[in-house]
Amino acid sequence: MIVVGFNWYPDHDHAVGVIVDGESVFASEEERWTRHKHSPGEPPINALKRALLYLERIRGRAKGRGHICSKF
Repeated sequence: MIVVGFNWYPDHDHAVGVIVDGESVFASEEERWTRHKHSPGEPPINALKRALLYLERIRGRAKGRGHICSKF
């Protein structure tokens, strides 16, 4: 199973994480890609793009369905 989780509004330090079959395999904060401290008001678009690129690279290794989680 693949779980993609992301943290966005209203907090700072917007981030994306990926869990594959119960193991954390990817985590990234948006400020890593934009170089904006705490990335205020910016959704984690670049971090999500990188997570999806990673998932494309490991395609076929996960079992079952995927889920997307968000903190609101």
